[in-house]
Amino acid sequence: MNETDTILGAEGLMPRLGGVRAIDGSNVLVNWVEGARAGPTEAVNLSPLIDNFKLYEPLRRNDALFSTVHLIEDGNAIAWGDDESINMAATSIERMAAS
Repeated sequence: MNETDTILGAEGLMPRLGGVRAIDGSNVLVNWVEGARAGPTEAVNLSPLIDNFKLYEPLRRNDALFSTVHLIEDGNAIAWGDDESINMAATSIERMAAS
């Protein structure tokens, strides 16, 4: 994706992350580069998703795995581990940040 590529959703620019870092076993520090939250870096608690969806079960109580969080899909999602089978869309992270 280059600077002329933008993704629009029903609400305008889709959220895209420029960076992500694990804070602890359920919180990440994210930097928004596009979307309604663009600009700030903020902590986001992901536990409502991690604690309730089977996909994220390997992250529960596994701080080492949680700390592998990284960007994928040009910042449109984050993933954990080497195979990126555990992932979360930036739109989901944005919803958690807004709650």
